[in-house]
Amino acid sequence: MGKITKIVKMKKEFAGKLRPRYCSITKIRKMGTELIKKHPKVTSIAVLLCANVFNNLVTFIVNVFLARTFGPENFGIFSLAVSIMMIFHLVANLGLTLTMIRFYNLYEKDVQQQKLLLSSFLILRFFIISLLVGIASPCAILLIKLLKVSDSYALLFSLSIMTSGVLSLWVYLQNFMQAYKRFSRLAIYIIIYGTFRIICFTLLYFICNKQFNLIAVLGSLYSAPALIVACIGIIPIIINLFPSGLPAFSDIMKTIRRAIRYSKWVAISGISYNLVLRSIQFILAIRTSKLELGIFSAGFVFTVAFSTLNVAVRSVFFPHVTALDKTQDMKSHFKKIKKLFPYYLIFMIISIAFLAVIQIVFLGDEYATALPVFLITSVALALTIFMGLISMLIHTLMHPEIDAFVNIGRLVTAGVLVYLFAPNFGAIGGAIAYTLPIVLGELFMVLFVRRTIHEKAQV
Repeated sequence: MGKITKIVKMKKEFAGKLRPRYCSITKIRKMGTELIKKHPKVTSIAVLLCANVFNNLVTFIVNVFLARTFGPENFGIFSLAVSIMMIFHLVANLGLTLTMIRFYNLYEKDVQQQKLLLSSFLILRFFIISLLVGIASPCAILLIKLLKVSDSYALLFSLSIMTSGVLSLWVYLQNFMQAYKRFSRLAIYIIIYGTFRIICFTLLYFICNKQFNLIAVLGSLYSAPALIVACIGIIPIIINLFPSGLPAFSDIMKTIRRAIRYSKWVAISGISYNLVLRSIQFILAIRTSKLELGIFSAGFVFTVAFSTLNVAVRSVFFPHVTALDKTQDMKSHFKKIKKLFPYYLIFMIISIAFLAVIQIVFLGDEYATALPVFLITSVALALTIFMGLISMLIHTLMHPEIDAFVNIGRLVTAGVLVYLFAPNFGAIGGAIAYTLPIVLGELFMVLFVRRTIHEKAQV
């Protein structure tokens, strides 16, 4: 009996020691649950941010590896191929990315119209892909003559154009998840995409060995992973959207025509904005050398790290912000974002300093002049991203034409500046040409939103 009493006493003492730890874990878990319930947007942003960090980390590591392996000149050509891919993707996208989410919110009370919208956009995407595959080869030959590069890059440029079509399916899948606000599932797809990029790149690198070239890099990093993930995600969507066949052709055309009336401004805006960077790279290639182009591209590799945050934040905020219909709600959003600026500024300074150290360590002396490019462009992009949280209210206010005109202005200004600066300042001239129009354009849109909301509040 004495031994049994002693054992029971020891168990109670042990349980007493564990109880405080258990309580602490329970409290932490409870706090986490309450945080998720109170701040679902923050949770969604955090989840998407982690997924995008992973995906962009893959791009970052591979780009650093390529820059060191292939040297500035070949890395410059690879950056050019990626730019071609993104330009064709943007042109073929027709501004449908934001339009799909915006119109999905407009048809909130009509489920059938929402399904018709999603199915019509998907059919349009497949048509665009077939068109891009058909024009890939002749466009690649034309680009080679225009850019005055070797004919040996024809296949690389052709693959870039075809990949732009595959990317449109991957982007549709992302927009579909955003429209339904399935951010956790979207994060899973992004992680799967990043994982396949690692697998495809690693396999091709070891299989091809000495024959590993820029075509293999582009195919393993973009073409194959995007196609695999798009198929995984799109097939269930097709089954869900087309249970009894395709919608009537007249209904599809009516939906697309109505969307394009809005999306034409979104398309002009998106194409112009993304062409700012691409045009700088093209003009640097023509006005300077492949070396300067490679240095500019290498510097911008680190700047793109801020795009990870931008993609995560906009993916969550845009569906919510475009759903605001009261002036008071818009004013509240404006004020909340302004209050975040001091914290964002601290985050921006620490991030830029950290990335600058990484760039110095990993790229080496060969890319020493890429550091000023990074510092100039990263500050510009970081500020633009923050102001963008306010300027996205332009779509809530149904003024996409303002965004379009601003981005056309950015494109023209950047093109003129880099044309003037490139011969004397090289890659740094390209960085300055990128910075000025990007920051000033976003500031103008923020002021426009502020004035418009103020005017609506007084009506």
